[in-house]
Amino acid sequence: ATTNGIDALTYVRTAQGFAGAAAAVIIQAVVRDMFDREDFARAMSFVTLVITIAPLVAPMIGGHLAIWFGWRSIFWVLAIFAVVVILLVFWKIPETLKPENRQPLRFRTTLKNYARLCSSSEALGLMLSGAFSFSGMFAFLTAGSFVYIDLYGVRPDQFGYLFGLNIVAMIIMTSINGRLVKKVGSHAMLRFGL
Repeated sequence: ATTNGIDALTYVRTAQGFAGAAAAVIIQAVVRDMFDREDFARAMSFVTLVITIAPLVAPMIGGHLAIWFGWRSIFWVLAIFAVVVILLVFWKIPETLKPENRQPLRFRTTLKNYARLCSSSEALGLMLSGAFSFSGMFAFLTAGSFVYIDLYGVRPDQFGYLFGLNIVAMIIMTSINGRLVKKVGSHAMLRFGL
């Protein structure tokens, strides 16, 4: 919010991206610690539902902030929101990993755990399916406006509505997934989705 150059903005946004990626991993770890396999899939559907609402609401809020207070206000609001969330996390969320599963933080132990994880074909398959899923979503978020406006000739004032329809469809599908995974099972849903 205080930068005067694109380089500094790029560096700070990159750091924000790493923080967002860490948050995504931590959320999954906390949910995994709290639920068994089938309930985990249902809980993650709810988490995805909440996360999916952000791209629906954020452009509207950001647009109004930029018009009323200038583009820097978007980053001030993000910074304030981040501080509030961090404080709430430290204040309200206890350690979820059971004491018998905890390990001291050691570089060598962490490397061994990563090696064991990466040698599992099931774990690699799940990681890749998640990576491709998120890559597709972020590719859409990044290029959607260009595809709609430049390729299909949609007017810029109509784009927000079409973009919103896509997000609403994602919300509906994650809600359906949360119900189906309880009946069909997470592995069957994953195979069907792939």
